[in-house]
Amino acid sequence: MNKEKYSCIIILIILAMVPITFAQDNTVIENTIISGPDTIVADNSIIVGPDVTLAGDAAVVLAANKNVYFTGAVYIIKGATLTLLNKKIATDVEQLSIDLLPDQYQLDQNYPNPFNPNTTLQFSLPKSGFVNLSIFNSLGQRVAILVKEELAAGKYQYQWNAAELASGTYYYQLTSGEYSQVKKMLLIK
Repeated sequence: MNKEKYSCIIILIILAMVPITFAQDNTVIENTIISGPDTIVADNSIIVGPDVTLAGDAAVVLAANKNVYFTGAVYIIKGATLTLLNKKIATDVEQLSIDLLPDQYQLDQNYPNPFNPNTTLQFSLPKSGFVNLSIFNSLGQRVAILVKEELAAGKYQYQWNAAELASGTYYYQLTSGEYSQVKKMLLIK
């Protein structure tokens, strides 16, 4: 047996192990979370997006006789896979946007630091929830609230302008559910 026959056998074995969905016309996959193995075979094209999340052990295989179109964000959480079988991605639509969702909470150090008067604060959320990002002075008094709302899982970036405040050490705190972290920054005028 040559190398090409081995590849064919492996693909057939993999396809036999997962549920297969057949579609007659254009198949649209949107606003959904896929958490298990699935193979989607379409006679025509497959349209993916917006807001499709592959989570957990998701192993999605897309096989279309024509193109696979990506019309919005496709989020692939660590451990999940998306495979296109012998088909091309259409180039006449919005650019493919595949972002890895974070697998843990993270509050990054602001930059620049020290700063005058603008700085950038970044954080990551592994799941959606109510988020509070506040700034405190060295006396523990809250001087600004940058975020106080429900946010989806993802990476976020906020700008803070401290032009109205005096030079000194400030602290920023991210709180979401059980998670809370504080970092220090220095304003120099």
